Amino acid sequence: MLKHSLLVATLLISPPVLANTIFIGDSIADGYKKYNKGMGFTKVGANPKTVLSYVHSASYRDVSKVILSSGISNNCHSISTVKDQLFYLSVKPVNIILLGNNNCNGANDTLKLMCSKYSNCKFESIPYGRDGIHPNQYNKKF
Repeated sequence: MLKHSLLVATLLISPPVLANTIFIGDSIADGYKKYNKGMGFTKVGANPKTVLSYVHSASYRDVSKVILSSGISNNCHSISTVKDQLFYLSVKPVNIILLGNNNCNGANDTLKLMCSKYSNCKFESIPYGRDGIHPNQYNKKF
């Protein structure tokens, strides 16, 4: 019982890793969230519309950074929905890191351009693995 009480006390007084960062998005965001022991809304296979619903659902209180994987690799024709994601986040007091995607031809150039329109957005290309979408290892700290 004492061990359990100490664990609960530690969790109550110790902030989680990346306490001011949330991960939102598809499998790429999910992998980085797990590696970084982060928080947020992620789902393997999430398309841009699903990711947009996560963007709308998240609380941004005490959040300073959003790691966003837009879901574009799960529906290459939904670029306008990614614009909606960025527009919604652009008015929040957060820094956005938009993760690149290699699955859709030209998507990275488009994502980079969209991100550049917002002062709080930074595009970040990720190292792709054998499948051309996901990294071989999710060993990047945010």
